[in-house]
Amino acid sequence: MKKNKFRIIPLLFLILIFAAAGAFYRFDVSVEGVREKTAQAGDTLQLVFFKIGKADAILLSSEGKNLLIDTGEEDDGEELLDYMRENGIDRIDGLILTHFDKDHVGGADQIVESIEVKQVYQPDYDTDSRQFEEYDMSVKESGTPVSKLSQTVNFSCGGMEVRIYPPLRDDYAEENDFSLITSITYGKERFLFAGDAETERLRELTQREQAIYGGLTHTLLKVPHHGRSDRALEPFLDAVNPSYAVITCSDKNPADREVLSLLEERDVEVYLTADGNVYGTCDGESLTLWQ
Repeated sequence: MKKNKFRIIPLLFLILIFAAAGAFYRFDVSVEGVREKTAQAGDTLQLVFFKIGKADAILLSSEGKNLLIDTGEEDDGEELLDYMRENGIDRIDGLILTHFDKDHVGGADQIVESIEVKQVYQPDYDTDSRQFEEYDMSVKESGTPVSKLSQTVNFSCGGMEVRIYPPLRDDYAEENDFSLITSITYGKERFLFAGDAETERLRELTQREQAIYGGLTHTLLKVPHHGRSDRALEPFLDAVNPSYAVITCSDKNPADREVLSLLEERDVEVYLTADGNVYGTCDGESLTLWQ
């Protein structure tokens, strides 16, 4: 019996060694999993609303991917490029042109000619403005892919989930109502960029808010049409219910007092690009803005 007992002891010892090694391996794997989750948690979304007068240019960056919504006026293209060079941005993964007014598409030709643009999204209509024609020529000469949207498009860009809503009609009294509306979700936070949408387009959105994925409520709103008053704006604001609002305006062309009052009544924290670039960072759980 003693002989058998001593044979069993080394076997038990080996079992204990393998069990300990397995526990260490599982612990090591779990540590790596924690490290991976921590790295993911450290990713952020960076936003810049540029001070370029009464014009739109908004840059969003996440996990090495970059979205640019509108490009300001013709003279603003080089300023946008300077910012991107200074911050090591050498590619735009998605360029969203909300519509073809000169204060939204003016700098697009310079952007397309000077930096890699992977994809352009634009509404499905044409205009004969000089700024549009210069942009149109630049994308054709560069071979940049262009999607003319007549249906909602969804895609991921870094950590951003992007949905672009095109206009529902083929004709509007106001060209601004052709504006693409972009909704971006990053973690638990949502951002709505309303272009220059006016009465008819705002009513479309408000009345069809259930068609907007997750409803129309968003943390941040880029106020439509540079803060111009509109009879459809109040119900639109009630539907969006933003905590933050950014208005792209200037001292020469300020936001309307009525619009600022509507936002103040709803306790919305408002930033005006007339006061400088508006910067933001979001970790998926919370959003911080500053100037």
